[in-house]
Order: sequence, then structure tokens, then C-alpha cells
Amino acid sequence: MCAEACRVVLLSPLDIHFSQTRIRPDFQDGRSLEDTQANIQVTDLKAVQEFEDLSESELPGELLLVAPFPSIEVTKWRCKFRDENGAPRLDPDTGLDLYSKEESWFSFDNRRLCCLQRAAVAKWPLQARCEVVEVPHNLARTRELRKFDTRTFGKTVLVGSRDMPDPACWSWRAAVGQPEEPPPDTGVAMQPGVRWRGMRAGAPGSGRGGAEGGPGHQLSGRRLSMKNREERRRWSRKNHERMRKTKAVPSR
Repeated sequence: MCAEACRVVLLSPLDIHFSQTRIRPDFQDGRSLEDTQANIQVTDLKAVQEFEDLSESELPGELLLVAPFPSIEVTKWRCKFRDENGAPRLDPDTGLDLYSKEESWFSFDNRRLCCLQRAAVAKWPLQARCEVVEVPHNLARTRELRKFDTRTFGKTVLVGSRDMPDPACWSWRAAVGQPEEPPPDTGVAMQPGVRWRGMRAGAPGSGRGGAEGGPGHQLSGRRLSMKNREERRRWSRKNHERMRKTKAVPSR
């Protein structure tokens, strides 16, 4: 989907939020989330050629997750407030939709994100990172954001088909024994489509540079060199095609 406007960055999957309320427990090829997670490889980030000359303090993490599927796509987004039934919450004074004050990372590939979060939790408290493709706002608006329906600000996701009466709830915080992060108490009233108006590139909350996440889950916003980026794209295409032939590439 992305052309040169997109960039590849390293993020902790624990810093990325789900954009949907519920995901299926398997992919279109029938492979389960558990089977896909088991195929995610973990390597020492220091062993990656791009980072081998960095000191321990300069490394953006300790481990690199290498998934059997293409890099997930993410974007910075202001989350819409929704009630428990999924209906948008409105500002009582203006009648406009309420959005979070701060932007956060959200993924378009929710099932793949769930697999990556589970793989990162399995190595907790070590800091795991994965390569993601950052989608600019102008491209993100026209894509799966129309399906953006999370009711928990993307902090948790239900895993189960729509006809499943009691789907499991995945939360990485619960999985590592941390308390759930409460949703924001207040938001800002905005008309759809103007949530970024007036933001400068690189400004706080603009999603173009900077870092986000709690302690131990910091973003490395380093741009990959063109040489490394092209090499990884070629590798990703070859790996994707090879696994497609064996019906091993999960869908989103």
C-alpha cells in the first residue's frame, strides 16, 4: 500500500493500540493466532547489522521480533470516545464527537499485532521491538480507519468470532501482571476530519517524529537507510511469496 511516503520504524508492539474491538482467533488460511505466534523468531537486537555499532545505551531495545508475515502498518491517531455499545460519545455543549487529547499508535493489522504482543509478553521484562510501517495521515484517512471501532482505546481486544457468546479478552498488561491503564477522563470535541488541522510536522502530538510509550517501551524513530530499506523490502517480498506458495502467510 505504501510508497516512498511511508517509513519503517522500530516500535514495541506493547506501545501499539488495537483499532478494532474484536478479532477472529484465526487467519483466512485457517492458521490460528497461537500457531502464528509460535513462528515469530526472536533475535538479539545487537546482532542486527544496522545496530551492531551502537552501544548498549543507544540501542532502542534488547530483542527484535521477526514475524513470518509482512510488517504491520501503524499510524498516529486520536481515538474517538465510545460507550459500551460502541456509540460515539458526544460533547454535551457542542454535540460534536469526543476524541482523545493525545495521539497514540494504532495498527491496521489487529490479528498480527495480537501475535506480536503475545511474543513480546513471552520475553517480558526484556524489551522487544518489531519493524512496522508508519502510514502518513493523508493515506491513513482513506483506509481501514473507517473500521476504527475500539471501545477501550485499543488497550484490549476481544478474540473470538462474532457468534461466540463469551470471547476471550486479550490485554498485555493483564498477561504480565500489571494493572490496566484507565481510559482518559476528558477529551476534546472535534468534527471528523479536522483532528490534525493546524499541526506542524514534528510538533508534539503530530505523529511525525518524537517518542511515545511508558518506561522501557520507547520508540526508535530512526529512518532506515535507503540501502537497508530496499534490501529489507526485497527480503520481505521474497519471504512473503515463498510463504504464500506454502499457504503460510496470515492475513491481517
